[in-house]
Amino acid sequence: MAAEHGRGARPDVQLGHGDLVLFVGTRHRHRSHALSLKNTLRVLRAERNLSQADLAALLGVSRQTVNALEVGKYDPSLPLAFKIARTFARPIEAIFIFNNDS
Repeated sequence: MAAEHGRGARPDVQLGHGDLVLFVGTRHRHRSHALSLKNTLRVLRAERNLSQADLAALLGVSRQTVNALEVGKYDPSLPLAFKIARTFARPIEAIFIFNNDS
């Protein structure tokens, strides 16, 4: 967790454990904004005629994890995001798009 900062300091940034979810806010306002990820996994998988189970095997995760990623219930860890990017030969930012929910 970020340390307390004085007036005019940069906002606190907290990384979720093992994922790419960021909570950004300022302490003096007691507000935070969740940033979540949208992704193109379902489209990329369909373009390659891969089932969720096929993609899961390539990534070394469960089919349920692939499903949770596709429907936005789970944001990948950084290592998993890199593995997905390598699997589809695309940059991470071409697969995962930040969505500001504020």
